[in-house]
Amino acid sequence: AGARMGRGVRRPGAALLAAAAAACGAVAAAQSLQPPGFVGVRGTQFFLPGPGGVPEEVILTGANAYQLVELAARGAREQATTVMDEAADLGLNSLRLFASPPPMYGPLWKVDSSGEVTLNENAARALDFIIAEAGERGLRVLLSLENYWNVRKNTRARAGITAMVHAASKDPEGPGGDYEREDFYTDPVARRIYRDYVRELLTRTNTVTGVTYRDDPTIFAWELLNEPRCEYCPDSDIADWVNEMAAYVKSLDPNHLVTPGVEGFYSAESSPDMLYVNPSYTSGKDWSHITGQDFNLLHKSDDIDFTTIHIWPDNWERTDPEFQEQWIRVHAADSEKLGKPMLVSEFGKDLEEGTLRDRENVLSAAYETIEEDMKAGGAIAGSMFWNLYFDPLRDGYGVSLSDSSHGDTLDIIEEHADFAPTSAGLDAGGAGGGAPPEDAADNFAAFLELDGQNRG
Repeated sequence: AGARMGRGVRRPGAALLAAAAAACGAVAAAQSLQPPGFVGVRGTQFFLPGPGGVPEEVILTGANAYQLVELAARGAREQATTVMDEAADLGLNSLRLFASPPPMYGPLWKVDSSGEVTLNENAARALDFIIAEAGERGLRVLLSLENYWNVRKNTRARAGITAMVHAASKDPEGPGGDYEREDFYTDPVARRIYRDYVRELLTRTNTVTGVTYRDDPTIFAWELLNEPRCEYCPDSDIADWVNEMAAYVKSLDPNHLVTPGVEGFYSAESSPDMLYVNPSYTSGKDWSHITGQDFNLLHKSDDIDFTTIHIWPDNWERTDPEFQEQWIRVHAADSEKLGKPMLVSEFGKDLEEGTLRDRENVLSAAYETIEEDMKAGGAIAGSMFWNLYFDPLRDGYGVSLSDSSHGDTLDIIEEHADFAPTSAGLDAGGAGGGAPPEDAADNFAAFLELDGQNRG
């Protein structure tokens, strides 16, 4: 889809940025530091080297679409491409995806009896397909490498970091059979498995496009872990892990941006004066203060390029509009102090806890706060709502493409895309230049074979 026209407003800082770059002769430096096609960071803005090397601002208007890799994995590739077509038609320019297919198919990685880490080829080919098709539609991808949450916790199998620590426990040098999920951040074997997995993925050649993942500009950034937590742990557990893994990713791939993937909590240990912002503050409970996650601490490293926040009003029992607005504004102000762009990378409303009108009000209010910050030249550089969905609705937060009653919600999303109509600099055709996708030969039965690897 081409750039959408509407009431698009580019923040005043964009023109000033370009003028300043030209005036001080920074154009050549920008060209040398940022490869063509890859999104970079300048201050609190995302940018691309434009004509003559003059930096052009990129504002991300996107959606979470975690279902896509799963759809491709189970052979429903037409449904997956329908979601991406709709995203492009809405004027969105980016998607947030999880690299490992959710529940049924096991993680993207596997560990053999010798401790060697490789990729599950069937799952990897599903991811290849989605990345290629996103590029064909000019959609940038924020790829979350793993998940703190065990989305298979009610089954006999494991997912996310629980599966990774379980794999580490099989190693004589690992945490042993009495491991805890939190060992993921500190156990040397678990850390080695994560690093080896990251290396396998970043150096993989996409079977559809022929482009190595670390060389693919369709991927906007790597997210180290979705919502890292370590309850009652010292803040250094997650912080040391983030700093190590961010530096490792950068050593393999200096072209892509990196972010930790946090929700945005402030910790009692590192930011005691900021606890009033946390969702549990008004209830007198401490759960959001002791997650081992501190927003400012985890975004300090020079290897971290931008900040993120998530907003889960129903899950956090903070459905008051004032909380959402304060959560966005305070983190935007802190991101500005850090000198980094901020992405509101998860937000929405659970329809099991309210009506369609309630959700429309939540999304409208979030977009209003985001747009006000953008117009003021603040740190917010994009947003991705949770989440764009196709199947008959199984997720209360899902904005369904198969339910006509969600049309008004989609209109609100489209209006926000019109507010910031930037293409994200990725021409339709993507890295693959129109390479034909493979047939969906990897059938459902083949993927079910993966189900056993994390059982027992």
